[in-house]
Amino acid sequence: MKLSKLQMERICDKLGCNLISYSYLASGNHNDIYLIKSEKGNYVMKVGEDSKRLVDEFNTIKNLKKGLGQKVYFFDSSHKVLPKTFFIQEQLIGKHPTKKVNDNFVISIAKWYRTLHGITSTNIDPKEKKIFHSLSYWANYQINKSEQDRENVSDNIIHEINNFFKEIKELSEKHEALFKTRKKFSLNQNDPSEENIFITKNGIRVIDWEFSGYGLYERDLILFLERYKLSKKQEDLFFNYYGKNKSDLTKKMNILSLILSCGDISYLLNRLSLLKQGKISKLKQSSKKQQLIRRLKDIIGQAKKKLKEIR
Repeated sequence: MKLSKLQMERICDKLGCNLISYSYLASGNHNDIYLIKSEKGNYVMKVGEDSKRLVDEFNTIKNLKKGLGQKVYFFDSSHKVLPKTFFIQEQLIGKHPTKKVNDNFVISIAKWYRTLHGITSTNIDPKEKKIFHSLSYWANYQINKSEQDRENVSDNIIHEINNFFKEIKELSEKHEALFKTRKKFSLNQNDPSEENIFITKNGIRVIDWEFSGYGLYERDLILFLERYKLSKKQEDLFFNYYGKNKSDLTKKMNILSLILSCGDISYLLNRLSLLKQGKISKLKQSSKKQQLIRRLKDIIGQAKKKLKEIR
């Protein structure tokens, strides 16, 4: 999106500051991100087409407990300043973790997740609750969603996907009611990538709440643990400071991880379909076709290993 100096000056007027400069930072799947520099400090602006997605993210950040995320200043969907919806947030300063993390980080992030998952709600969308309370419904939902996008990969990959989906259907039916008694659902961030986590002088802060929502806290833990590959000692340390017994969660997390793999496969097949149709702009195209296929093969391979462990 092309921005003018006048537009950015009007945004700075709303912030009560004078513009020094502005620049493009990055793009996600649904938004563009810009840095605004002023004499009062720096701000980050998130601009997107999807007003509902942005307002949900803004409200989530706004209502977070202090010390979990970044400050947000205002949300604008009037299209009077910009032709798209946007919101303004603070620029966090700190270091990002690497995939090989130290024990201090493990302790800090475990405490951060414990605080985040302490934010709960019983009032969630009935469709979401149906998914959490029925693993077979959840698995079939993801599997059926991918049906129309399977023509974008080779016959060999389709064969592997179909075999994997068949086993997941059987597994989910066997453990249908694993989360049936869950009444309180935790706030999840759902994207613990390195660039979203800041190690600041005031502790861990996390940005990018686009995919956040209330759900099973085990999902957030799975996403984090799969991303950072902690040692066994570090995993024990993590669960100790998180406040849960690891052995009590292992079965649930392994089965849930496989259900989530169905969603990952569905997502990647859809990205390949959009790529083929030319519906992903180069700016937002985070992966090329071969990279997407490699990720798809990796997910299938890892999921098959986990299936063997569960058996």
